[in-house]
Amino acid sequence: MTKRKQTSGRQVLAILALALPIYLMMVLGPLAWMADIAGQPAFDLRPMGYSVAEAEALLTALGEKGRALYLWRQIPLDLIYPALMAAVFWTLCRWLESKSQISAGFPVAELRFARWLGLVAAAADYSENLGVILMLSEALPLPVIVPFASAATIAKSVLTTGVIALIIAASVAIWRQSTRVSTME
Repeated sequence: MTKRKQTSGRQVLAILALALPIYLMMVLGPLAWMADIAGQPAFDLRPMGYSVAEAEALLTALGEKGRALYLWRQIPLDLIYPALMAAVFWTLCRWLESKSQISAGFPVAELRFARWLGLVAAAADYSENLGVILMLSEALPLPVIVPFASAATIAKSVLTTGVIALIIAASVAIWRQSTRVSTME
């Protein structure tokens, strides 16, 4: 049995250095521009989802210019970001696992779960993107697409929040472990 190479803090920072600029480009670029055009947040920024009427109102408010911006500026960035987000979560969890004083139980089990949950969150983000593309291209009627797209948006939001909460809880537990160990020495 071979031992897996441990993840380093540098690896976590390197992946974060790739993901953060993409995130900032989306939030400060197309997502902000679309909010200015439409006077309301884009689908990506509605963690509680949206109804058919709300989707219709956003698409109408965006107009041709806003729809083109969404499809050709936001979506390409959002096809890169979920994979990078999942990679950040994965490597951060692996790195935190290596910092834990115990090899089983809390927080290691939660970190392992969080790694996989991060992949599911990325899949939900890609599903959301598919729904948005279908809405923007008018490939299917909104009453067919919106429930799927809205559910994907909610799932992405809940899963991402869950991963972050698990990482924070595990980080606190690891910090407490390390302070206990250092006070015993």
